[in-house]
Amino acid sequence: MYDITHKRISTLSHHTHQLWVACGRPVSGPVYLSRCRARAEYRRALKCKRRIADSRISNDLHEHLLSKDSMSFWKTWKRKQQ
Repeated sequence: MYDITHKRISTLSHHTHQLWVACGRPVSGPVYLSRCRARAEYRRALKCKRRIADSRISNDLHEHLLSKDSMSFWKTWKRKQQ
């Protein structure tokens, strides 16, 4: 489930990491800072995506409970536990 934004962030993070390795893995300087920023942005995007997915499943569980649809509730519950 990758969207265009996530793909762009992932690609940028990958390229900056490759550049960092190609430059000898510096521990300071513009290449290092670029890698750190791209990595942090990638991690933020992953956390945001997980939060949205968890929220969606929680909302689905809530809706199934309100509608008293026990089969759908337990299917959603099992999907969440995986």
